Amino acid sequence: MVPLPSLTEQRRIVTRIEELAAKIDEARGLRLQTAMEAEALAKSQLAATVDTLVKRVGSRPLGQLIMEAGYGTSAKCNYERPKGAVPVLRIPNVASERVNSDAMKYGTLSSAELQRVVVSEGDVLVVRTNGSADLVGRCAVVPRLPEPTAFASYLIRLRCDPKTISPHYLQLMLKHLRTGGELIDFARTTAGQYNVSLGRLGGAPLPVPPLAEQRGIVARMDELQERVDTLKRLQIESAAELDALLPSILDKAFKGEL
Repeated sequence: MVPLPSLTEQRRIVTRIEELAAKIDEARGLRLQTAMEAEALAKSQLAATVDTLVKRVGSRPLGQLIMEAGYGTSAKCNYERPKGAVPVLRIPNVASERVNSDAMKYGTLSSAELQRVVVSEGDVLVVRTNGSADLVGRCAVVPRLPEPTAFASYLIRLRCDPKTISPHYLQLMLKHLRTGGELIDFARTTAGQYNVSLGRLGGAPLPVPPLAEQRGIVARMDELQERVDTLKRLQIESAAELDALLPSILDKAFKGEL
């Protein structure tokens, strides 16, 4: 049986529910705005750092800072792992800008092909083609892996000159080019796909301070990004809590407790 208070009480309850719902929406909006502002702060801080570096040390084309670059294997890969197959890193494994083994696929490669596309610790894998412009240019530094691992043709592997540029610093500079909209200048669209070729990517200008300074910049930006990620995680958690408030309010209203 649904409780039926007087019309005056009904109007009071409705007004109260609307007031509380508005406050919930306001709180949700403020938390989302805080997370977005924190992300924008990290982006602007990186842009300011790069601008300062360019004025001080100039820039060099990416092609001069790497020892090796190449495309991955186009061999057919599957989730099932047959005997002799090796893991193959694909876009989903690097799109978060960290190498992960989620939804890993496996391919059977010849010895020559595996030697050509096997990744090493410190390699930088870059998304070179995708239907989403936001994904093109995303990259991840390869950590130490437990077994020989290849990479797929939708990725580009960059192997840094260790005397000149740190892999994590290169990743940071590519992130700046991507989030600043500059990297898309190196991309062309074909049949709805955004593509970055090795030749065009090799012309991307990067400031190159001494290695010790590169490591310091990476550490500072990682610390800032960690704070941003914490804020975003808290925003998601609080959004779930706020979403649960309205049903609770309605339940109290029907029980006459509002």
